[in-house]
Amino acid sequence: MTQTGREYANALFALARDEGADDAVMDGLKLVGETWTREGGLVRFLNSRSVSKAEKSAALEACYGAYVHVYVLNVLKILSHMCAAQLVPEVCAAYKSEYNAHHGILPVRAVTPRPLNGVQLARLKEKLAALTGKQIELANDTDARLLAGVRLEYDKYMTDDTVRRRLEDMRALLTEKPM
Repeated sequence: MTQTGREYANALFALARDEGADDAVMDGLKLVGETWTREGGLVRFLNSRSVSKAEKSAALEACYGAYVHVYVLNVLKILSHMCAAQLVPEVCAAYKSEYNAHHGILPVRAVTPRPLNGVQLARLKEKLAALTGKQIELANDTDARLLAGVRLEYDKYMTDDTVRRRLEDMRALLTEKPM
């Protein structure tokens, strides 16, 4: 992530928080983040020096004007006027990080061999919330190579309690040369 993307996100978050619009801005950035990477042509258009600022602003108004908070739209316009539309995903990610820190939200990715059911997800979320004291935003991904167990990824940490990891640990112990 670039310093520029982080600075725009921090400024946007500070403004939105002070104005009580941090939730609306987060919702808008989620929408932008979901659509931005699929629309490679839009990024090329917005970064083109041969397209006027008015045309860029009109395109952004047409795409997002009715769906996102005005602060989100204004940041998109500023970045496109600077031919820096490629920074939008960074701004979205950095804003989400600031938002989560401010609201006590911890995104956690649970990787399991098979999808967890609703009851399992709720219990895991409840247990993690009790352990961390934070609101948990839980995503469940699958990896059949794990065999059984769960690997939790959050912040910069990973807790791996899977059969695959335990088998790898045993293999390492068995192949280790005696002293």
